[in-house]
Amino acid sequence: PLALLLLSRTGQNPASIGFTTPQFRRDVWPGMGLAASGYAASYAAGVVIVAVLATAIGRKTALRLFNQVTIGHVPAYYILYGVTIAAVTAITEETLVNAYLLTRLEQLGWNPRWALVFSLTLRTSYHVYYGLGFLFTIPLGYFNTRSFQKHRSVMRPIVAHFLYDAVLFTVSVLVS
Repeated sequence: PLALLLLSRTGQNPASIGFTTPQFRRDVWPGMGLAASGYAASYAAGVVIVAVLATAIGRKTALRLFNQVTIGHVPAYYILYGVTIAAVTAITEETLVNAYLLTRLEQLGWNPRWALVFSLTLRTSYHVYYGLGFLFTIPLGYFNTRSFQKHRSVMRPIVAHFLYDAVLFTVSVLVS
């Protein structure tokens, strides 16, 4: 709501940033591709990062650099909570960090590449509590930001972010 309010102050409505009802071909299908690409790139980066760190400082020490929260059994109905949080997070983060921020930076005359770097830096900065795991937020953030810059629709990144988080949360609950 905050981003939409701020955009409305300059006469822009939600449709101007592509905040519309998601359509399967235009938003959901590409969003699935963005999420899958984010997983693939994060997995590949993880293999490389852990291998390099394991060689340099030892496997056990390397793995401790990533936030590893151990929890006991979590009831399956927590999936509903996780899916709800995934939806709220995806809508909020993509609307603020992609749609609002990139739109404002464009209006201020920023170069799109520098706007992408700034947006990605901001997005990554509030995931630092993951330990070195924050590095794995970069691929999805990059894909989502580029998607918004190219298509001027925030629905694809919202769908991708939601699917990414919802799957991670669901898997973590089912594995616990």
